[in-house]
Amino acid sequence: MNGDQKPAVTVVVPCFNQGRYLGEAVGNIKAQSFPDCECIIVNDGSSDDTAPVAEAQVRTDRRVRAIN
Repeated sequence: MNGDQKPAVTVVVPCFNQGRYLGEAVGNIKAQSFPDCECIIVNDGSSDDTAPVAEAQVRTDRRVRAIN
């Protein structure tokens, strides 16, 4: 992704109480060879550790965003 340019591919990951799988799911998206993509994690009011796991993913890769 480059500046204000929109990515070619957006992967939306809806998540409700699945924090234990979120790191692996986003890791698989980040590992793809196609570089022009973004990942949007949508936390739908989870009561587990989904929010902190999502925020950790955001901190480690600028292509990842989280919406709570």
